[in-house]
Amino acid sequence: MTTNRIVLKFQKLHPDAVLPSYAHDTDAAFDIYTVETKELKPGERYIFKTGLLSEIPVGWWVSIRDRSGNAAKFGLHTMAGVIDSGYRGEWGVVVVNLGESK
Repeated sequence: MTTNRIVLKFQKLHPDAVLPSYAHDTDAAFDIYTVETKELKPGERYIFKTGLLSEIPVGWWVSIRDRSGNAAKFGLHTMAGVIDSGYRGEWGVVVVNLGESK
């Protein structure tokens, strides 16, 4: 099975930054990682930095979404998840803890 995917160019801003990758060839989305370690208290939200910036082709955008496992197990929810093609800053992921523990 062939998949049609666009090419995104990334630049590492941090030595610990990990380039996004697909866990499986058939996945609809790639995984991204943070360069930070932080525990979120219930109700707390935080912007986790990825240590990456990118060049997204004109006419495309990136949508950052929850992974169902993190949402179901821990109550973690991703907010504000659109990165437009013209944005050239560091990717950040806004996460809120809707669970009952940190």
